[in-house]
Amino acid sequence: MASLEELQKRLFRKKDTFQEREQEPTLSPAPMGGPRSWGSGEDPELERQRQQQRARRLMRYALFATVALGTIALVGAAIFFIFLRERASVTREHIFLLIEGPSQITVGEEVVFDVRFRNNNNIPLESVDIIFEYPEGAMPVFGASPRSGPFRERVSVGRLLPNEERHESFRGYLFGNKGDTLIARSTLEYRPQNSSARFGKDVSFEVVVTRSPVGVAIAMPRDAVGGQEVEITVDYVSTTESSLADVSLDVLYPSGFTFVSAEPIPSKDTNLWRLGNVPPGGEGHIRIHGTIDGNAEESKFFTARVGLLDEATNVWSGYGQAIGSLVMRDALLAVSVDIDESIKDGVVPGHHVTFRINWRNNLPVSARNVVLEANLSGVAIDYARVRSQTGSYDSANKRVVWTASQIPEFRFVEPGAAGTVEIEVPVLAQLPIHTLADKNFVVRLDAALYTNTVPEGFVGVETTGKTTASVNVITQFGFVSRGLYRSGVFQNTGPLPPHVAQETTYTVSWSLTSSANDMEGVSARASLPANVRWKNMTSPAGEQVSYDPDTREVVWDAGFVVAGTGYAKPAREVSFQVGLAPGVSDVGRAPVLVSPATAAGTDTFTGFRMEQTSATVTTRLSNDSQVNTNEYEVVQ
Repeated sequence: MASLEELQKRLFRKKDTFQEREQEPTLSPAPMGGPRSWGSGEDPELERQRQQQRARRLMRYALFATVALGTIALVGAAIFFIFLRERASVTREHIFLLIEGPSQITVGEEVVFDVRFRNNNNIPLESVDIIFEYPEGAMPVFGASPRSGPFRERVSVGRLLPNEERHESFRGYLFGNKGDTLIARSTLEYRPQNSSARFGKDVSFEVVVTRSPVGVAIAMPRDAVGGQEVEITVDYVSTTESSLADVSLDVLYPSGFTFVSAEPIPSKDTNLWRLGNVPPGGEGHIRIHGTIDGNAEESKFFTARVGLLDEATNVWSGYGQAIGSLVMRDALLAVSVDIDESIKDGVVPGHHVTFRINWRNNLPVSARNVVLEANLSGVAIDYARVRSQTGSYDSANKRVVWTASQIPEFRFVEPGAAGTVEIEVPVLAQLPIHTLADKNFVVRLDAALYTNTVPEGFVGVETTGKTTASVNVITQFGFVSRGLYRSGVFQNTGPLPPHVAQETTYTVSWSLTSSANDMEGVSARASLPANVRWKNMTSPAGEQVSYDPDTREVVWDAGFVVAGTGYAKPAREVSFQVGLAPGVSDVGRAPVLVSPATAAGTDTFTGFRMEQTSATVTTRLSNDSQVNTNEYEVVQ
């Protein structure tokens, strides 16, 4: 025990060592003898490895055999599938489609297109249709032209057997300009046998227009200055050996051109002439006069067309056309007019238009005794109040003139000299409207800068500069909302003055007026207070008046209001009935029947959006002369 106690002390003693245990004890395995297997002298581990190698070889042989057989099967299936597809599928490449027709035509000639098609597939095509689209501008031989879109025909063929070939013919009149290439198109639509899907194949064909049955020529000056009057001459001649029926001629004008007159007079508007039947070799002439405006060096193009016009659809089938042009030049004595942007698109009656006239000498030499003249026109002008600080106003001839007496510089105007003068033109507050034809008023100014002394070196050369400026007059749009009881179209009921908790009905009348111009898209709307009931009574029956109980809004869709309404003809009116059951809080007051109503619409002549708001309608019926003032306010 002593040794054990000593050992414990040494275990807890610092820096004590156990040298007798510095080497680890080792154990030696006991030797074993005897054979490693029973009944054989071979190693069993070697035998096991040989068996595993044989199993792996067998698995490789099986895998190779499986892959080989699978490859053979896939190749066979692919060959079989390709064979079946070649035998049973339909491809576009095996459908023959062709358009046959003339390669060149004369305008207006009847043309026959032959569409040939063949099924080179091994199975039938079902529900076969041939769609033929004529060249643009073509007309049918029979029936009417389409109102819109291309001219097409569809023919149902039905079933098309393998190797079966057919054809369909299509006839039409072709139109275009000489040198045009017209394109016809055809589509074969089909459904393969035992399939619900539809497919198509397309083909096109080109035709060149080589000749026109009517020759057209247009002549005009090569250039012009702003405001200059020009003459355009259109000549036409038939080049066919047969008559042409229902022929029309029109001229498309460029921007800045103002038509003045024509000989013969146009059949419609200012640019359409119905020539009727034109015999072989028949010819004619049209002379058009008008003024042209534009910027310097701007080209202006005029197009004259001869052909057939379907006025119902406005579709034009042309026999031929001609295009002429002129170039705008600065006048040698140039003049232009500016207008304030605020009134450029329209002026309100009772206001005025200020025209600023700019002049300039573009001659390389001086101009002597120059005159600037401005002529006013338009019945809406208050000619008695026209003013110009520097010009001399001739009220009898409605013109303002500036000479060397008013502008000393005009006595001898140097090259490049320029200046500006002004005219203030007032518009009548009350326009002269007596009939429905009194509408679309315009304030117009025609200015000219000229000299009666021919500048040196410019004998026979037109030096005068001209220009025109105008402002449209905006309509006077009016809207009134009135409350009535004993007047108006309805028989109202209930006490007057209104009593608490008792319903009194009232008539609300709305009226619209438009002085100078037509109005479109006109509507009026207002809302009813919570204590006012809609009585579902409106007049006249033809007016579109509606009430929305959710928003409590009353809407009058007036639509189009003609110029002169309320002036040359009675105002446009509508009436509806409402009921008021006042409360105790309304005693001694005039309750609201309808909120302020707003009417709006568009002036068709100036494009201005117009809007008017009326006053609130209350039981204070000042517009009903049969109601006394002591009947306005609510009593107990």
